[in-house]
Amino acid sequence: MITQKFAGSLTRIAGWLPVVVAISIASETTPSLAQEVKAAKPVPQNFDGRGFQSALMAEFEAATGRWDQAFQSYFELALRHPSDVHFDRAISMALKGRSAQNALLASRTWIKANPDSLDAYDRAVMILLALDKMDELKEPLTQLLKRTPQDQRAQAIDRLSNSLRRSNQKTLARQIAQDVLEPHLLQPETSAAVRRALAWLELRDNRTDQALSHARQLVEQGELNTETGMILASLTDRKTTGAETLLKSLLSKGTLPHVDLAYVQWLIRQQQYPTALERLQNLTKLHPEMDTPWLIKGGLEFETQQFAASRASLERYLKLAKDGSDAARSQSQARLMLAQIAAQDKRPEQADAWLAQIDDRSMYWDVQQQRAKIKVELQGLQAGLEWLDKLPAMNKDDQRRKWLLQSQLLKTHNDFKQAAEKLRKALALQPDDPELIYDLAMTIEKFGELEEYEQLLRRVIQLKPDSAHAYNALGYALADRNVRLTEAKALILKAIELSPEDAYILDSLAWVEFRMGNAQKALDLLRQAFAKQADPEIAAHLGEVLWSLGQSEQARAVWADSLKLNPNNVVLKTTMDRLTRQ
Repeated sequence: MITQKFAGSLTRIAGWLPVVVAISIASETTPSLAQEVKAAKPVPQNFDGRGFQSALMAEFEAATGRWDQAFQSYFELALRHPSDVHFDRAISMALKGRSAQNALLASRTWIKANPDSLDAYDRAVMILLALDKMDELKEPLTQLLKRTPQDQRAQAIDRLSNSLRRSNQKTLARQIAQDVLEPHLLQPETSAAVRRALAWLELRDNRTDQALSHARQLVEQGELNTETGMILASLTDRKTTGAETLLKSLLSKGTLPHVDLAYVQWLIRQQQYPTALERLQNLTKLHPEMDTPWLIKGGLEFETQQFAASRASLERYLKLAKDGSDAARSQSQARLMLAQIAAQDKRPEQADAWLAQIDDRSMYWDVQQQRAKIKVELQGLQAGLEWLDKLPAMNKDDQRRKWLLQSQLLKTHNDFKQAAEKLRKALALQPDDPELIYDLAMTIEKFGELEEYEQLLRRVIQLKPDSAHAYNALGYALADRNVRLTEAKALILKAIELSPEDAYILDSLAWVEFRMGNAQKALDLLRQAFAKQADPEIAAHLGEVLWSLGQSEQARAVWADSLKLNPNNVVLKTTMDRLTRQ
């Protein structure tokens, strides 16, 4: 049936794209194309022995890879016998021969020969979309939808929407969709598909308010499905006012787990870890058979140092995980975290057992890092350093990685000077690596090399002007030393401009306000930061500001709660001791 052909051919657009895109742009835009179409007059004839012979010759030419000759044979055959089959084969030969000029010529001639053919418009639209020729798309797209049976039209609009969203001409694609789809907006069978298409295209063109308007209409129409949820999740990610509230309402019934996962990932990016964990708890309760929520939950629990809960979640994930290349990578990550938890629990044999199950080559150095930590646990720091030294280094990058791993081991044992030496060696191999320079700066700050610390951070800013962490680190260092506070505040405000949701940067701004004598303003900022991230150092600062304002009982409560979760944090314990002994 024609409808089945149409539905199938639209799904081929993505598969054809690499072939079509490779075609010479010059051949796509040859000025004589319109004249060729005009000259290519179909002259219908009876399909006789000559026609059969032409078809056989065309197929032989195709079988031997002579695509231009095969196109010419089929195109001439289509002009004499203008059937959909002959035009379709001519276009196939043109595309295989990487000739957009010929494909467009055959497509336009087909429409001219058979203006009522659904397949003719289908092929024309497919070619124009693949070539991103938006300026020619409107009329064939209008005709295609007009000729598509009503009960197939919504599905066709969904597929066309996916193709339009690939266009590099975002605004023009949106405008064409609005013009072509408007007549179908009021039809009950197609209204939701049109709104979905327009919402995605508005969103892609950064018209978030218009996209939200379509999403609201979808919710009001009862389209409470994954597609509507993903539109709202994307709008929430863009921080569109009202989108998150609507998304939460949509998710309240717990029937859209994949959308809920997208929302959870957004919450994690915003560092709203408690809220993300709460949703994951609910998600794993409602859908215990899904593996991905357990993985994300275990990873988030690991990052927030809830190791017992993390172990249980990750082991549950591994029991549920399905086979596949993506799953293999995720399973390796889960096993690596489980190895780290086992090492944290002083169970080196169990840690080594988890590492032995990881065969992902891309995680080789992650595995070696954990093996080095096990060596340190069993035999001491020097044994771990020597073990890393003995690992084979096939190139400079391998040697650099070894020094970086050694520096990390040394830092965990508070040997910052030796760690800095390892980092300097690594930096000599890659002197303009901003992350490596930043790492060296953070390391030398630990033993008071403040002048070089500032020079290094300014170098990071020079190499990577959008490095919020570099601006923040430099501003915080000045504030902590209680010097150049105006400059410190300017640096931290720049960091906030680059990363407005970062709890640690908010903490830095609070600290500079505190140093400038604005304790109440500092308190408000610290409460915001602590609500985003219950970090022990933020707790230390929050308690100190509360203490300075005479709210000593509240300060003690904040410290005590944080100390339960972080009993070994040096900054927290030092702050408590310094203030409570006064």
